[in-house]
Amino acid sequence: MRIKRISISIPLLALILCLLAGCVSNGAKSNVPDWMWPDAQSKEEEKIVTVSMGLTFNTNGNGTCNVKSMGTCQDTALVIPPVSPAGERVVAIEAEAFLDCRELMSVVLPAGIEQIGKSAFSGCEQLAAINLPDSLRQIGERAFEGCKALREICVPSSLVHIGEMAFYGCRRLKKAEFERTSGWQVTLGESDLWFGNLEKEAKIASESLSDPARAAELLKDNYVYHNWSRR
Repeated sequence: MRIKRISISIPLLALILCLLAGCVSNGAKSNVPDWMWPDAQSKEEEKIVTVSMGLTFNTNGNGTCNVKSMGTCQDTALVIPPVSPAGERVVAIEAEAFLDCRELMSVVLPAGIEQIGKSAFSGCEQLAAINLPDSLRQIGERAFEGCKALREICVPSSLVHIGEMAFYGCRRLKKAEFERTSGWQVTLGESDLWFGNLEKEAKIASESLSDPARAAELLKDNYVYHNWSRR
């Protein structure tokens, strides 16, 4: 009887070890759900990310870089990569990077973008959609000036500065959803030289920014000549 027990337990032990190691014979199907054990094809699909090619970058010399221009890229639906071809993390859109790119219709910014420079998208008349990532802290002056097709934006809670005239001429902008509505104030920019009758400083009521339609009006009309800041 003792010999019989040993002869049975060894195959059982081998089978258990095989299953624990993920050993499945050819033609056999695992009973582990696909979402727990994805096949090789699904793993490869997860790695596929379509980004725009041909953009130019300026290095910051510390492992990060800024988008400089369209370069040879001809995409109208722009997807900016989180990492440059040189392997540097993309943290900013430089001043005038996409100035007067009139065919540009949409832009996807990657997580990690911290700054959109002066006039970065100025004159992009057909730009109708752009995401502002949670990492974004600054929008430069005139950044979206003349983006006539832009209809709505979501202002992330990370943002602390919006330059004057950033949304000047965005006449179709109807919704501006502020994730953080408190603590905003405005200071009249260089327009003080021409518009002495404008309010020089003001605090923006949280209730005003809680209404996306009202917030859009403040950005593109009431305080368009002001620098916005949040403390």
